[in-house]
Amino acid sequence: MLRIRPTFLMLFLALVVPVSALSLWLTLRAGQQVSERLAQESIERAHSQTQQATQMLLGPITAMLGQLAHIAAKDPDLLRGERGSGVLLNSLTFQDDLAGVFIGQADQGGYHMALKVAPSTVLGGQGVPASASRATRHIERAGPNGIDRYVFWSGAGEVVDRREGRTAYDPRQRPWYRQAVAEGHTVVSDPYVFATTGAMGVTVSTPVIRANTTVGVVGADLTLEGLTSFLARHRASPNATTLLLDREGQVVAHAGPVQQPAPQQSGTPPAAELGRSLEALADKGPATAWLMRSRLGKDSFSYEDPLDGRRMMASFLPVPIGQGMAWHGK
Repeated sequence: MLRIRPTFLMLFLALVVPVSALSLWLTLRAGQQVSERLAQESIERAHSQTQQATQMLLGPITAMLGQLAHIAAKDPDLLRGERGSGVLLNSLTFQDDLAGVFIGQADQGGYHMALKVAPSTVLGGQGVPASASRATRHIERAGPNGIDRYVFWSGAGEVVDRREGRTAYDPRQRPWYRQAVAEGHTVVSDPYVFATTGAMGVTVSTPVIRANTTVGVVGADLTLEGLTSFLARHRASPNATTLLLDREGQVVAHAGPVQQPAPQQSGTPPAAELGRSLEALADKGPATAWLMRSRLGKDSFSYEDPLDGRRMMASFLPVPIGQGMAWHGK
C-alpha cells in the first residue's frame, strides 16, 4: 500500500488570484491598492463558499456514517454478508461522489462493502462484468485467510455475477480502522491506494461503539479524482486556482481557473498530478504560493509572481469537517 503521509489528513484550499484581472478598469496610480482590496474580498467570499461546499460533500457523508454506526451497534448482524447488501448499496446512493461504503468488524475481522464499478475497474485481479454498475464484497474470516465473495449488480438491481476466492485482507490492520478506533470519533485518512480497487483516495471512518466497546468501524471512500470533480463543480471563483493539499504539500484535489492555457482547457488537471507534490504540477503558481507562505509566515498575502511578474494573492484557511477534523485552506 502506498502511503503519502503517516498521520491524518489536513487539507488546504489554495486560492491564487491574479490581482490584475480585477483591476483592468482602474487607473495605474490607484489600481494596486484597490485591486488588492478587491482580490482580498474575492478570496474571503471564496473561503465562505468553499467551506459551504465542503460541508455539502462531507456533512451528509458523516451523517450517513453515524446512522450506519448506530444500526451496526444495535444489530451487529444487519450489515453482515449478503443480508447487509441492501443497506450498504442504498447508502452508496447517498452521495454522488462516494466510491464505496463498508464496515470492518472487530470480532473476527469480517469486512462488508458496497462500491461503484466501471468497465475499467479491476477487482481481485479480474475485470468486472460489462453490465455491472455496483458490486458488494463480503469477507468472512475463520483464520489467517478469509473467504472473499464478490456479487455484481446491474443498474436495475439484478445480480449479474458472483465470484469467490481467498484473501488475507483484515480491515482491523488498515489505517482507516486503526485511526477511528484510536480517536474514538469520525476521522479522515491520508490519501492512499484503496486495497479493493487500486484507486487513490481518502476514507472517512466512524467507530461503531456498543456498551463502551468499539465493535467495528464504518467507512466511506472518496477518490482523489472524485474530490477534484466535486471541487470543479463547486469552484470558489472562475479566476482562482483551488487545491486541496495535505500538510506536506501533496495534492489531494485540484481545480484550476475556468479558462486554462492549452492543453488544460477544462480546468481539471491530469489524474497523474493527484497525490504528488506541488512542484510536480504543470502550473507553478501554487508551488510559488506555498513557498511564499513559508517565507512570510502568513496565511493571506500578496506577492509578485517571479515567472511572469503578475501581482498575485494567496490565502490559506482551515475548512472544518467535524469533530476532531480540520481541512486547511490555502
